[in-house]
Amino acid sequence: MDQLEDIIKKSTELGEAIAQTTVYRDFKKAEHDLLHNTEARKLVENLQKVKQEYHGRKMAGLELSKVE
Repeated sequence: MDQLEDIIKKSTELGEAIAQTTVYRDFKKAEHDLLHNTEARKLVENLQKVKQEYHGRKMAGLELSKVE
């Protein structure tokens, strides 16, 4: 087995091991719950929009107020 195949095999095994952990299952449940909660999803989408606007203003060299 060449080195690349060995790396791919080990990374696949690692992914499978991670998927079986309680931490990962809890994370996936929380993610599912978030995506199926309309209010929470809207809050996350709004946060992403604000972050993009902030980043755009910062990249444009615009001064940001303390409120922003």
